[in-house]
Amino acid sequence: MALLVIAPLFFIGGPDWASSPLVKATWNLGHILFFGLAVALIRPRRWLQGWRLWLTVSVIVLGLGMAIELVQGAGSRELDSHDLLRNLIGAWAVLAWQKPAAKPLGHWLLRGLATLLLLTELGLVTEVAIQQVRIERQMPQLYDFSAPDPSDYWSGNAYASDRHVAEGEQSLALNLDPGAYSGVWLENLAWDWRGYESLSLTFHNPEQTPVRLTLRVNDVTHDRGDNAHYDRFNHSLTIRPGRHEFSFALQRIAQAPRDRTMDMAHVRRLGLFATGLEESRTVYLLELTLE
Repeated sequence: MALLVIAPLFFIGGPDWASSPLVKATWNLGHILFFGLAVALIRPRRWLQGWRLWLTVSVIVLGLGMAIELVQGAGSRELDSHDLLRNLIGAWAVLAWQKPAAKPLGHWLLRGLATLLLLTELGLVTEVAIQQVRIERQMPQLYDFSAPDPSDYWSGNAYASDRHVAEGEQSLALNLDPGAYSGVWLENLAWDWRGYESLSLTFHNPEQTPVRLTLRVNDVTHDRGDNAHYDRFNHSLTIRPGRHEFSFALQRIAQAPRDRTMDMAHVRRLGLFATGLEESRTVYLLELTLE
């Protein structure tokens, strides 16, 4: 019965690309649960033993996993090769902890390996959960500039820097390339902006000519919709040489969509990008807070 309940969830419902990292990470554990239950119920040890058992189960699980990923890819789900490993971990964990094989030492080695893989997956989910708690606790800061790896939070060409800040502090360098669009997007952030009045940003432009950026803010509804320009907040920022601060009322941001009010309890993305640059530029983001 449990398998019949879980199986449709590979194709129906579940998180999408706009879901939070913790929801995605937790949902992915379902692969381990499903294939572990499948092996426990089918009990392939009734027919096979030793290396033939492990090889046969692994090939079947891998084949089923690839078929599931192909079907998901044809629909609305994103392909994830890591799911293939999670499927195998679920099957291996149950095989390893079933009746011991003829060689106890080898079986205990398999148990140790399967358990280590399982704990690694649980550790990854725990790490994401801790990260999300840290993001919530750092509010009203939307980004912790002391983070060693911005790629855990930002997409695009951004890196941690010690320039244009006090000793021991960090800024975020935004590398902007020539072309139609170039920028960064803060995608791993606190979603609930209710209870605050404004969004504040501080930049430093180290060059002698201004650079123009577009600030974009949108909610989950926008990401799951048509991605229309009129359905989000967009504002042009002219960053002149030196340090400059900008502030925007959240009420103004909430009212930016043309046909609705932005859901400030589910703000999904903040973007900073340039358009039509003729040469590469670097701008430093020093502060990003709600007030």
